[in-house]
Amino acid sequence: MLGDVGRRLLGDAEQRGLDVGGQGDGGAAADARGGTDTWGLVPRTYLRHTRDRMIPLALQDRMIREADAATPGNRFEVRTVDAGHAATAAEYRSISEILDGLAT
Repeated sequence: MLGDVGRRLLGDAEQRGLDVGGQGDGGAAADARGGTDTWGLVPRTYLRHTRDRMIPLALQDRMIREADAATPGNRFEVRTVDAGHAATAAEYRSISEILDGLAT
């Protein structure tokens, strides 16, 4: 169930002609790259996974750094979790707490 923020984001996406339901022509093949003219409009949080072997910390930090440079007025809020790429149930509890805090 979507809250007010989710409904506003979906409404904005639909007004821009984006396929938010995944049923149209866009689908997985659509170009999902963000542009610097619009990307910085929504607050962003990055969860760094310290034991991620798929996306090593150095690469995570580079992605954060480059995204922040592209939108200096809307930098990531970075949170670090002691978890691998695919978190275990115990690790996901701490991730859920972070996400829950962001939603309030």
